[in-house]
Amino acid sequence: MWKILIVDDNLVNRKALAGILRKEATCQLVPGGREAFEALNRSIEANQPFDLILLDFNMPEMDGLEFLNQLRKGIARWSKHWAGDSVIMVTVNPEIFMRSFRSGIDDYIIKPVDGKKLIEK
Repeated sequence: MWKILIVDDNLVNRKALAGILRKEATCQLVPGGREAFEALNRSIEANQPFDLILLDFNMPEMDGLEFLNQLRKGIARWSKHWAGDSVIMVTVNPEIFMRSFRSGIDDYIIKPVDGKKLIEK
């Protein structure tokens, strides 16, 4: 079973993604970038790394690109502990995809999320 970190400031969206993935993954839900970094650090300390991060773009304290840039800058620190490096941007905003890829996003999916497509990715 996969271990997935879902980062989205909207509780309904976090729960919807976790619901889609309930048979495929154990999901941890956090509302923003700061909490996501805390969850990543705890997963390293527990030697239970995440396989995937599902990342919202529009968040108030730290948007998805800022989180991604900080993650990629610090990935060397986490690389020997974090089994996955896959980050999928989950957004309604198609204009940010090219910026996201330049920042190191691995894939994207458009909201509302199609469950079959998400599982395939």
